[in-house]
Amino acid sequence: MQKAAPFHRARSSRKGFTLIEIILVLVILFILLGITIPHFVSATRSAKIRTATRVISRMSRYTRSMAITREKTMCLVFNLEKRTIIMGPQIASVSTNTADGELDQAVLKRLGYIKEDPDDSPESSIQKELSRTLPDGLKIVNFEKKESENETLGRSTTIRYFPNGESESFSLKLQDERGLGAELESDPVTGKVYSKLLN
Repeated sequence: MQKAAPFHRARSSRKGFTLIEIILVLVILFILLGITIPHFVSATRSAKIRTATRVISRMSRYTRSMAITREKTMCLVFNLEKRTIIMGPQIASVSTNTADGELDQAVLKRLGYIKEDPDDSPESSIQKELSRTLPDGLKIVNFEKKESENETLGRSTTIRYFPNGESESFSLKLQDERGLGAELESDPVTGKVYSKLLN
């Protein structure tokens, strides 16, 4: 019986990559990174804006549904300075039973019925149930309440949702530091918020 010849591996005279091959691979990688990084940054920025528009839309729908379910007026407060959105019912005013018709304000503050608010913002009259903050780098640059004059930037604005399903309508513009943004507008009958991305 004949024995099989031993198997010999062919030895390669080449043991690594040449300098030209390494440089070529690095050049290709840098070109690919140069193409993909701007698209990635742009996608991240537009994702922040889409997230913010979804938050505002969902909070508007939720506030409307709570107004209908509880059969009482609910409020959505936009704080343009702090970039927060707060939802809750309006705090009922305290009735007076004293002989002169006035309650001691200091006693009410001490008991916690009245919160001290130096700028008397609408947030102080809302019982906060839900709060959201806009993503970093985004701000509300224009806010308009349809039933009233344009609101001044840097102040809080209250949008009321009524038990019959209607609401005060508003429009606003979100923008990041590079100018990318979105416009949102609410329908006073359905409470739906329509959005449009801006380049």
